[in-house]
Amino acid sequence: MPYLGNNPTANFATVTKDTFSGNASTTAFTLSKTATTNGVAVYVENVRQIPTTAYAISGTTLTFTGAPVTGTNNIYVMHHNTPVSTATHPAAQDLTCAGFTSTGIDDNADATSITIDSSENVGIKTTTPTNYYADDLVVTAPDEGGITVVGGTTERNYLAFADGTSGDARYRGLISYDHNTDLLTLGAGGGGSVVLDGNGIMVNSTQPAFYAYHSSAPNNLAANTYVDILYDTERFDNNADFNPSNGTFTAPVTGKYMFTMSVRMQNLVSDHTYIYWQFNTSNSNHPISLISPGGHGDAEAYYPFNGSALMDLDAGDTCKIRYYQEGGTASQDMAYQYFGGYLAC
Repeated sequence: MPYLGNNPTANFATVTKDTFSGNASTTAFTLSKTATTNGVAVYVENVRQIPTTAYAISGTTLTFTGAPVTGTNNIYVMHHNTPVSTATHPAAQDLTCAGFTSTGIDDNADATSITIDSSENVGIKTTTPTNYYADDLVVTAPDEGGITVVGGTTERNYLAFADGTSGDARYRGLISYDHNTDLLTLGAGGGGSVVLDGNGIMVNSTQPAFYAYHSSAPNNLAANTYVDILYDTERFDNNADFNPSNGTFTAPVTGKYMFTMSVRMQNLVSDHTYIYWQFNTSNSNHPISLISPGGHGDAEAYYPFNGSALMDLDAGDTCKIRYYQEGGTASQDMAYQYFGGYLAC
């Protein structure tokens, strides 16, 4: 159905304002664009002037009948009948459109652009669906569709979740893809941790995992008392959760941890009631192995103890290896030994 009136403009309209400074002698001033005497509002010292009586306009020249008083920017002209049309959207106005292409959208004003085409690539819902927060951005796409971030073969692109606008706060949560190395990184807290390569192999340099051993095996372990075994040398400790000064692992997060140990005792004598080893944690204990004199000969040259356990630890819980000998003399020696573990889930 046709309509009456002018076609709506494709641009945004704003009113132009010219400002001048009077000096008590100048009467003619040059406007920024052509105007008419009755098509503008002229103010001197915030007092509106009477058209044709106080001033007249010819083309772009504004002429006062008397020189305005001296002042800085004390003269201004509002062009009402000829608003300026511009393709630049005013910052204070909301924008509603079916699609848009924008350049220079990042904080460095690079020649970066984003194109949204609701008919082909992505559609952004204009209403808030049920079960979504009011400030959610909900993107709908056809089958086999999605959002693609395209970068050069040596560039890095990322999706960041920010707490602020500078430093690590800009990247508190991060999904990053490096086209040069073909690595996808998932990070939190302003850093990257989980890395997936082009072969689908995933590594995490800070995933809790450690392996430690004793640089010199202890001899003549005490009897009738619990002995914490010290593992003072680390082969690796991904997240620095193991303390070699006391042989203790501290869980950084709540989860299920797998621990393993191995020790070889030497010159094992039979003048004791029993010997056993355990994973000793701050919330429970897990026996590893137990022997009694009936299980070995006198002065056994070598006797191995091995064990592993999947244990639940809360954040801050600890785990260490503990030895106990009931009865007998403190004459047992240790040789090769290690203690290791990792966060399983």
